[in-house]
Parts: sequence; C-alpha cells; structure tokens
Amino acid sequence: MFTAPPAIVWFRRDLRLSDHPALCRAISENAQIVPMFVFDSGILSHPLTGSGRVQYMIESLTDLDMSLRKCSGYLVTRRGVAHEEIARLCRETGATRVYYHVDTDRIYGRERDAGLAAHLPHLELVPVAEGRGVFEGADARAGWAAKWETALRSPVLSAPERVCVPANVATLGVPTLAELGLPPSAMHRVTPGGESWATVRLQTFLKRGGNVESYRRNVGDPRACERGLSSRLSAPLSFGCLSSRVVAQASWAGQDAKPGCLHREQWHSRIVWRDHFTQKQRDWKEAQFENINPVYDQIRQDLDTDLLEAWKAGRTGFPLVDASMRSLAETGFLNFRMRAMVASVWSYHFWQPWQHGAEWFQKCLIDFDTGINSQQWQMQSGTVGHHANRLYDPTKQFYEHDEHGLFVAAYVPELAGVPMPQRATPHLLSATDRDRYGASDYPAPLVDIAAASGRARAAFKTLAPAARAFLATDEGRRRASTERLAKGLPPRGLDVPAKPDPPRPQLSLFGGNEAG
Repeated sequence: MFTAPPAIVWFRRDLRLSDHPALCRAISENAQIVPMFVFDSGILSHPLTGSGRVQYMIESLTDLDMSLRKCSGYLVTRRGVAHEEIARLCRETGATRVYYHVDTDRIYGRERDAGLAAHLPHLELVPVAEGRGVFEGADARAGWAAKWETALRSPVLSAPERVCVPANVATLGVPTLAELGLPPSAMHRVTPGGESWATVRLQTFLKRGGNVESYRRNVGDPRACERGLSSRLSAPLSFGCLSSRVVAQASWAGQDAKPGCLHREQWHSRIVWRDHFTQKQRDWKEAQFENINPVYDQIRQDLDTDLLEAWKAGRTGFPLVDASMRSLAETGFLNFRMRAMVASVWSYHFWQPWQHGAEWFQKCLIDFDTGINSQQWQMQSGTVGHHANRLYDPTKQFYEHDEHGLFVAAYVPELAGVPMPQRATPHLLSATDRDRYGASDYPAPLVDIAAASGRARAAFKTLAPAARAFLATDEGRRRASTERLAKGLPPRGLDVPAKPDPPRPQLSLFGGNEAG
C-alpha cells in the first residue's frame, strides 16, 4: 500500500504546541509529521551565545518533547548546519515538505532562511507567517497599529490532540550544555523554560487580583520585578513558548473583566511595543549593528576597553548601575528601567559606542530579542534622532527605584553595611567611614555625571539639525520605520526648547519582550 511521506515541522523560536500555525497546517495537510529542532552550529559557536540562554532553551525543548509525547509524538533533534540536517532528515524519512515560522529576528536567521531554497531546491518549503503582529512588504508600517490588532484578535489555534510521527526516527534527544560543548551556566534563575510554566504564569499573573493589578507601581523597582511582581513572560515570548496572540487575547480578556484598570492597560501596551520594535528591525535589519541615523557615526566611535570591563563587572562607582550589571550577569534578567539607566550611563555619560553595550546584553539576557535590544539601545543612546535624549542620573534613580537600598545591598555586598541614604553616594564618605562600613574596596565614580551630561547634551544639540534633515529623506524614513515619518510628519526634534513630556508609560521594553 502506498504511504504518503511525512512532512517536517522545523521548530525554531516557537517552542510550543498551542497556537502554532505551522504545526497546525502541517498536521492538516499531512498524515504524518516529523517535529524537528536543529542545534544550529552557527549559533552555538557564536561568541555572544551565552550558556544561560542555551540552558533556558534546553528546558523549553524538554518541555516541548514531553508535550509531544503526551500527543503520541516526540521531538527529533539534530546538531549541525540547519539546511544540511534538514536535507539529511528528509532523505531518512522520505519527507518532501518543510513547514516553519517566518523568522524576523537577527540577521543570521533571516539570511539562513533566505538561502533555504538554494540549499534545498528539491523540497517544498512552506514558510508560515499567520497570527503575528509583524508584517512584510514596503508598506508594512502604514496603518500598523490597526493591522496589529486585527492579526492578534484572529482565532487562537488549539494544540493538537494527536501528533502522528513515524516510528524510530533517529534523534539526539535533548542534550545538556556539556554535550553541546558549552560551559555550565552559573546563572541563578527562578523561572523555568517551557510552555507549561509560561501558560500557568500567564494565567496567574492576569487573573483578577493578580500581580498585573499593581504593575504600574512595581515595574520600575528592580527588586520587585525579581520577586515576580512583573509578569516574567519576556523569556517565554522570546523563545516562542507563548505566542503574542495568546498573550494579547488573555490580556484583552482581563481588561474586559476589569475595565479601566490602568495597570492592566500599561502592561498590555508592552505586548504592542514588543511587536513594534520587531517590526522596526524587520524594516531595516542593519539596525542590529549600524546607527539608524548616520549623522551620529561621527561620535562615540572609540571604545575604552577598561570602561567596558568596569561597566560589565559592575565596578563603575555608581551603586545602582553596579547592582544592575551584576544582577544581569548573575540572573540573566533586568527590569526595563534599569536596562534603560545602565544604557544611558554607558552611551551618554561614558560616551561609548552603544553596540558594545548591546552585545553584552545579548550575551547575558535570557529574554534577548534582536529587534527590542538593538532598537531600544539606539533609542536610549540617541542614535535615531526622533526621540528626546534621556540621560538618567544613577543617583536619582537609586532614590526613586531602590528607596531602601535593598537591591544594591543584594548585589553589591561591599555596600551592604553602608547605612541609607549614604549607600547611594558612598564616594562622599570619609575614608574612616568607608573602612568602618566595609566599603573601602568599592570604587569611586568613574565619571562626573553632571559634566558628562553637559558634554553629551551639547554634542547632540549640535548634531540635531543634520539628524532631523536625514529623517526627512526616504532613506531616513525607511531606517527609522515609524508611522509618523511614513505619513510625512516631521520628526520630533532634539533641538526643540525643553518642554516636559505629558505623563505617559515608558516605552522601554529594552532587550526583553515586556517590562519583566
């Protein structure tokens, strides 16, 4: 009896069964499928691939395999060059179709996908872009908000009840870090990988009376976010353990159940902004490495490696900056306000190239997303020319977001004995008091914040006219990718007399998918 060949479903950053359009389509069109994941050697060998993020991926793949087994299937894993492993698996199983979600993330993934047809001319490739808030085409930005809502309100796809997989297809299983040739991860993480945990977390966070209803109050507090008072769904969204559509519809349902809750509305805005920045990255992928506005190519080009190492290690002399950088390295997480602050200090006050800061975030963040990371680094470093320059005073931020100094005490133990409010400014202590409090080894501030702020503002004021002029060109509109520019409206200038913005939620999703 003739048996139709199976089809391959290639999992990438979509490690789930629920609301998986490529999987659902493959099951509807084929009697059998082979769920496949490739440990891509190009990614594993990349110097910015951190073990902490790979460990999260391993946990998510383990959860995915367990879910598939509950549906009578299993996950087939391979390691190597993606197109070579796909071709090999097709030869082994007779598969002639490959289904996968369209990749809109980093340049590597997009170029890999663009070359699939050349590498696999004998296969039918079925890229699927359904149910997401990022759009293709030259007019993708036009009417984006309305298109986003329409796409995210489309029906959520149920997880399959049964996945028919051919028996005895060879698989590596889910390897450990050591088996992948990576060093162990020393990160202390309280949120496990996988769709199972993420689904429960989404439900508990958004339930009536859940932590979402105090979101605005806690989102800027790094310690509160670490303790779970923000959603902590940024990593599941980054790895596709949850789809944006599932999260958005759960959020809308919660708002319908409790209308007018500003906490819920602000959290929901983070879902929109996640896709907003991903769309920007899709529209001009070079933003991962290059200044969106080339007018700024003439400044901050010389890297001070000593400053870089001090900033990465949390040895800058600014307690909240140092606590944030150490927390980032130790946990793979940092809440949005602290990400913005440490970026501001790096780019404006240290006057250093934003790309090196963005690379360190890529190395450390569990919830790393290329679009959010690169676009927000550029926004917070002033290299777009469309936003006001935000220079965060780290001492002021300490008083506003670590009022009792508990976050600093947790990550900068050499300051734990310094009483408040002196913990915010230990460099002002006498040598005798530093010795008495155990803070003698803590460094003095590496720069004068007031002087550095003045220098940065003066430089950006000088460049503002040229930056605005570039954004008025077709190339400027393409790179900046905003509806305002697409409509021919002038950019919000940097040389406009200082005027306080009206109160509004911070738009800093910075490196993660939402504020926590």
